[in-house]
Amino acid sequence: MPLMNARRQLASPANRMSSEVRKAILRYLSERLENPLISTSDAIKVIKRQSPETSTVPAAKLADMVAEIAIEAGFDVAFDWEKSVH
Repeated sequence: MPLMNARRQLASPANRMSSEVRKAILRYLSERLENPLISTSDAIKVIKRQSPETSTVPAAKLADMVAEIAIEAGFDVAFDWEKSVH
């Protein structure tokens, strides 16, 4: 029974969305390998424009996801997304 619940959880819409958003962020980062500094503001604009599946993700959450994944991948991150929202 626990395995069935785990499978349902993995297949949930929220997890599929998270996976799609993660893929969009990784695509964005892979296009910027030559630049070690990632701007969360620029990343949000480009990712939302290029990946429609991210349109429902709030900017703050997307900025956090970009920062987390970018740092894990060895990028430096400029946390400047708030300036783009105001």
